[in-house]
Amino acid sequence: MAKETNHNEIVVDTFEYLLPARNFKIIAAVTKERLIPLTMEYSLLVLHTLKWATAEDLQSYFGLSKKETGVLLHDLMMAGYVSEEDGGLALTQSGQSLFRESDGDPIITEVAELDKLVTFDLLSVSLPLGNSPGYRQKFAPYMRTIDELAADKEIASNAIDHVRASFQEETFREFNDKFGDGRATTLYSIDYVEPLDVLSLPMSIPIKASINGEVIVEPDFTDLLEAGRVGRSREPIIVAIMQKLRSYRWPRDSQDAFAWLASCDHQLLSQFVTSTSFDLEACISFILSGRKSALAVDGVTEFFIGSSTSDGFMKAYDAVEKSLSLTANDRLIWVAPDYPLWGKGEQFDATARKLREGDGEAAFAIALKGEYPPDHISEGKKLTKRYKDRRDTLLFDEMVLFPLDSIAGSLEIILRPGKFAAVIVYVAHTDPDRLPVPVGFITADASVVHDVHAALSDSLVHRDKWTSVFPNGKGVNILYDKVHSIPKPEKPRAEE
Repeated sequence: MAKETNHNEIVVDTFEYLLPARNFKIIAAVTKERLIPLTMEYSLLVLHTLKWATAEDLQSYFGLSKKETGVLLHDLMMAGYVSEEDGGLALTQSGQSLFRESDGDPIITEVAELDKLVTFDLLSVSLPLGNSPGYRQKFAPYMRTIDELAADKEIASNAIDHVRASFQEETFREFNDKFGDGRATTLYSIDYVEPLDVLSLPMSIPIKASINGEVIVEPDFTDLLEAGRVGRSREPIIVAIMQKLRSYRWPRDSQDAFAWLASCDHQLLSQFVTSTSFDLEACISFILSGRKSALAVDGVTEFFIGSSTSDGFMKAYDAVEKSLSLTANDRLIWVAPDYPLWGKGEQFDATARKLREGDGEAAFAIALKGEYPPDHISEGKKLTKRYKDRRDTLLFDEMVLFPLDSIAGSLEIILRPGKFAAVIVYVAHTDPDRLPVPVGFITADASVVHDVHAALSDSLVHRDKWTSVFPNGKGVNILYDKVHSIPKPEKPRAEE
């Protein structure tokens, strides 16, 4: 997971995406430094320094026999670096050209063939950030959950020309820095470019909250801007990411979320609700101060800034989990927010598996997602493809769709009934194009866990409006009972 930086800039989420790319077979001619025998190198240095010397001078200088000196001179003359002059030896023009003015060492180069599989993205025609010159498509189930950026149609249809132009310019330097053999190399010519397989590369960028007065959440493009040609070669990728983020519908009902919380969170987050709004700055200041709440006394309670895949959430979860006895007999109930980044990516997979852990086995997990009734069929197929098909181990045993207006879309609720409750509110910005600020708490306080579960059950009372997502899954009645069964609270273990 991405690391937090400082109190003025906090990683609150990660945007994972698929970058359209293609592998290309490139055959090029490159010039490389060629290693030369040490005696030959020093002979050239002597002649370069003295301008002229006899064969006897070289023989004496290196302690060679007459026969060895003859072989050395033969090699130098056959290479065209030395010629006889005025009864002695001097460098030819070719020999003089071996010396760089900067360091005075002779450099011999040769033209060699470069035959490589090279990957280019189909937006900026740059090398993807990575450690392999040519990627092979490796399917991972989480890749089904994340969105792919659209390839540039003109680049995709004229890929060979764009790759030639890109590789001819600064991209070759970047390629050689990453995958060269350590000897100074320059591109001499590109002789052949063949487009091969099209692929999608899973990539990610951190989403950070800048906390300087007004809290602004936005993607951090530092790594993309600092990589590649003149630091801006990947700007088309940045533009595509921003277009994708602007196309999402961000939750706008955080005030409804806080009204719901007021009935069950024992003033943990709702203490920051004023008569007209939520005091986000006061809430964040409280969380960053590290102070403990006096409102939850019967168990560990932690506050955090970030989504359920953020480091802030996982750090808070780890602190609470230590005080509990989690078993495979527990249930995990996860109410998804109406938040476009929820449920997507490798980090979400890791978080879901972590939250299901219990004495060596995974607890039964149910995900509940609000959706407009006309979309139940299409949404159900999409969720089945994302979270069930081609997965050896499921993230959720069952998924349920319920009417979107049953509970505020800004709320994310994670419950292990009788054990812990986590609530995240995605606080809307006044600008609808701005990303929301996720703040939340996780608690093992028995009364809070009970009341959050009870409030959730009260909000989802219409079982006739539930739709079971996975084919051949448990019936709605069974799932309804699993969600609404509220166990007697279990006292958390005392901290050692």
